[in-house]
Amino acid sequence: MDYVDRNIKSELDNNSFFRSPEFQELLKRVDGHTVMGSNKLIFVYEISLNYKDEPMAEVGVYKGGSAYIIANNCEKEVYLIDTFTGLPKVSEYDKHKEGDFRNVDYIEVCNYLEPFKNVKILEGLFNERKNDIPETEFGFVHLDVDIYEATKECLEYFYPKIRNGGSILIDDYDSSATEGCKKAVDDFFENRKEHCITLGTTQGLIIINKEDEK
Repeated sequence: MDYVDRNIKSELDNNSFFRSPEFQELLKRVDGHTVMGSNKLIFVYEISLNYKDEPMAEVGVYKGGSAYIIANNCEKEVYLIDTFTGLPKVSEYDKHKEGDFRNVDYIEVCNYLEPFKNVKILEGLFNERKNDIPETEFGFVHLDVDIYEATKECLEYFYPKIRNGGSILIDDYDSSATEGCKKAVDDFFENRKEHCITLGTTQGLIIINKEDEK
């Protein structure tokens, strides 16, 4: 364990949410269902708790680990969208390849998340399934789509539908492996008043500000 890892562990050990029995139990339940480390999952847990009585969404479900945490925290509807066949066609800005993360089974994910009756799982490309989401004002949206076009499409759809003070958590905003994702976020918010806050875990957080629209 190097200096950085030791300091991350020390910070997490001092975090009351991280040390809570509920979060520790959730870590056990999501083991094997996500490639996200506990240092990322704690942000999913803490942020979603702030919007527990509002609808939420996640695009890029993979094996359902982060979705499990979101669904556990949410008392309203949770909409989950994924191809469940890996990444779609990539752009010139992306390092990932089409089909990456295809080692996932849609039925297994459905069975894993079956205890949560508030979860609606939509299988397919985001642009082909977004119209199956009822007109909803969201509190929290988690995007883990990795590539330029998918990130751009999600932001174009969700941004107008998130309430003032709501949040978008971008899983791989500041990762060298997902530069297309960062470009899509930066391009989208270039002429808007919000900006993406880096969290030191490659994640980025956007807090929606619609004060001028009132």
